[in-house]
Amino acid sequence: MKKQILSIVVCVLTVVLFSSLTGAVESGPLAPMPFPVAGKAGPTAQSRFFVLESAVFNGTATVTLPIDTPANAVALILGESKVRALTGDQMALEPMVFEEQEMKRMNLPAGNTRFDLGDLPAGSRVLFLNNINGKRLKMVVSQPDTPLTLAVQVTPLAARSGQRVTVTARMSDEAALQYAEITAAPVGGSLFKLNDQGLDGDLLAGDGIYSGGFKAPAVDGFNGINIRFSAEGERHDGSRFLRNAISSVMVSQVRSGFVKENIAVSPVGLTVPVKASSDRYRVEVIFGNGETSLAFARENIEPSDATRLVSLPLPQSAAAADRALIRLLNRDTMGLEDETLIKLTPTQALPDLKTPAPTAVPLPPSKERAVQLMKEKE
Repeated sequence: MKKQILSIVVCVLTVVLFSSLTGAVESGPLAPMPFPVAGKAGPTAQSRFFVLESAVFNGTATVTLPIDTPANAVALILGESKVRALTGDQMALEPMVFEEQEMKRMNLPAGNTRFDLGDLPAGSRVLFLNNINGKRLKMVVSQPDTPLTLAVQVTPLAARSGQRVTVTARMSDEAALQYAEITAAPVGGSLFKLNDQGLDGDLLAGDGIYSGGFKAPAVDGFNGINIRFSAEGERHDGSRFLRNAISSVMVSQVRSGFVKENIAVSPVGLTVPVKASSDRYRVEVIFGNGETSLAFARENIEPSDATRLVSLPLPQSAAAADRALIRLLNRDTMGLEDETLIKLTPTQALPDLKTPAPTAVPLPPSKERAVQLMKEKE
């Protein structure tokens, strides 16, 4: 069953992302759904773990763990399967070696050691770690029951090279923190400090949301860039804390775009100028009113030596639209290279969205092909 579902998903994605019908226009109504947002933020990632690193001398490393909630807490050491641990008061922790071959396929070490920390008292605890083969130790400590959480978010979810990427972070706890310092660094980029002073993209000083940003790097086509967050400080009772989190942004190398000032609206459709490029593209429009999507139109275009005028119809249900989000998707890199939001003047009243339509919304041709492929796979 899992293989069957996977095959269906692959078929749908293949048809949707790589449809090769040159110039084929698709348009029609949408079942009412939330209107998409230009420059949409990525999902919020929440962390209750922290990472510690230490130099190793003669097979031994010493680390200090700021444990605020020992219940169900664990420490993981990747790539080391013979580690032994003693606390500062000489209590031995039972090592649990685990091997997972699937981790090798993700370029992660298969041999690892786990220690349960549930018997330790809360506070800063020293661990002496022995029998380490490497020259540097990295330990991940997870506290699933802690109230102290680091939540991070990246905006936009899909950026273009050279575009500013804004990152935000918030610490939550059972009581106000005495202080916190939060930094972030894109992999391969420079570390920067987030602030809660209303500066550098921070919207409101003192609201507990720390912000900062960086310029999306040049990439080869369409790449994901991981961003590592680190937070440290003191809780309400003066105890020290550490937290780490990882989020990401999808970055496209811009090769084309809209001539936005020349986008034209008529009673029957949109004319969208697309700059010349040697790649294949899809122009996609979502029509909506307020917070609701009503209709769509899209067309695939092929490489051109000159600016291409793409004409997209206004489906009948788009007559109630007061806005349209136009996106340029690169079908070769799968990246979002441009998007713009335009205003429209509705020519008919918004339909009653609470009453189900008497007939099912017809599928566009590409989706009908996907359904047909799914049936063939069954």
